[in-house]
Amino acid sequence: MTYTIKGLKTWDTHDGGGWQVSLYANGKRIAEVTQRGHGGPLWWEFKPVDAHALVAFGASQGVSDFLDGNFVKFDTDADSALCEMVDDLEHKREMKRWCKTKVVFRFPQDEEGKYRTIKCAHYTESVRRKMVERYGPDVIIMNKVVTTAEEDAIVQSACDRANASGDGMTDDDIQTLTDDLNALNGIAG
Repeated sequence: MTYTIKGLKTWDTHDGGGWQVSLYANGKRIAEVTQRGHGGPLWWEFKPVDAHALVAFGASQGVSDFLDGNFVKFDTDADSALCEMVDDLEHKREMKRWCKTKVVFRFPQDEEGKYRTIKCAHYTESVRRKMVERYGPDVIIMNKVVTTAEEDAIVQSACDRANASGDGMTDDDIQTLTDDLNALNGIAG
């Protein structure tokens, strides 16, 4: 089974913060899990019909007696696994937010989880190339390349020409595509 979480909600408390998520097994919601933010174990809410899926989640974390009737037993392995899933989701959200206005990067020798940023409105292939040119090929860039409509149109046109010729993309087609994209981004070939 594949376990995922969705619908993360967070809030501040006097002990730090709390959160609530929905736990899914193979795309079907099986539980609502809450960290109330006041100390203590997670709060698991589920329907009895989903108990078997919840037991399977516990078993996937090495817990054989996850349920006691209609209650989830306190278990640090299952709680820790779910907390890791929440941490991963929060990290992805934060990274997505940062990448909207910054280039987010790190070097292999940087401490895990630490990132450097450069303010940048749109991360494109030309920005990526300049980053690699300046910082070297080992730079780890977290942004996904965002293409503009013009870049998409140039690539689509090249693909259409290759499909129409029946020969696929030749070396000349690839060079022409590269030159067109470089010209659009103001890069000398």
